[in-house]
Amino acid sequence: MKNKNLIIILDACRFDALKEALPNYTENFLIFPFVGASRSTPEFYRNITFVSDFVLVTANPFVLYANQEHKWKQVIHTKSIDPEDNLEECLAVLEKEDKVVLHLLPPHAPWQGKEGGARWKEIMRIFKFSMKLEGKHKDFGPPHRQIFAKLGAETVRKYYFENLCVSLDAIFRYYDKLPKPFMITADHGELLGEDGKFGHPETSHFILQTVPVAVIY
Repeated sequence: MKNKNLIIILDACRFDALKEALPNYTENFLIFPFVGASRSTPEFYRNITFVSDFVLVTANPFVLYANQEHKWKQVIHTKSIDPEDNLEECLAVLEKEDKVVLHLLPPHAPWQGKEGGARWKEIMRIFKFSMKLEGKHKDFGPPHRQIFAKLGAETVRKYYFENLCVSLDAIFRYYDKLPKPFMITADHGELLGEDGKFGHPETSHFILQTVPVAVIY
């Protein structure tokens, strides 16, 4: 695809995690950290500017809940949270549009990896929580940081990295079809037990506010 601009947002993706994982997929990248002001997805969508000529294709519904859809040329809510499905939807949009932002959910919970996905379903059954993972008004269930604190840093880190690979697996399965160069970044980071904290609470922390900016060519 010529003269197309694609930015892929990985929800809650840490700089160190993407830096570690990307060499397993490609040598054709540059990556650096960017320190921003956003600590959560709603805050990210409130802060973002200069996107009036971009179409947003998003698996995360919080642009809707934060009442920020008006900033974009168009907002398309994905049918599911599966990154492979989301890439298919994005490619269809790129046939008609020149500037697209694709917001994938992993590495943000719910975990979708083989092992982590099974563990997440078990956790939901134990705590009797339900989620709505399709359609425009998605609901990801309880505050994940409460669950993470009970599971512990080692377990959470393991399934976080597995979940990151769910998104990267999908992106690089479609690598040949994507416009080059394209960018991979994040809306905010994620705490994996640092200072006894998990997820992305409403607190200032350099890990939450440091996101990767990777150019894939």
